[in-house]
Amino acid sequence: MKFLTWTVLALECFIPIGLWFTETRRWAIASAISLHLAMEYTKNLFLFKWLMLVSLTLFMKPISRWRNTLISKKPNQL
Repeated sequence: MKFLTWTVLALECFIPIGLWFTETRRWAIASAISLHLAMEYTKNLFLFKWLMLVSLTLFMKPISRWRNTLISKKPNQL
């Protein structure tokens, strides 16, 4: 139980900082999604999970930019 408490605290500190930098943004979004889904599973919060998951989409790249980035890179650069 102590380990999970420290893990949640570490994630809560990492997510805002990770969202700020583009290099760590994917990891921060994945961490935030898993954290909020785990909170929903264990605490059964009514609307909190959905609001947080929708707000995370603000930090994602538009799909056209993402697709163009993948297309423009050579296969060995992925």
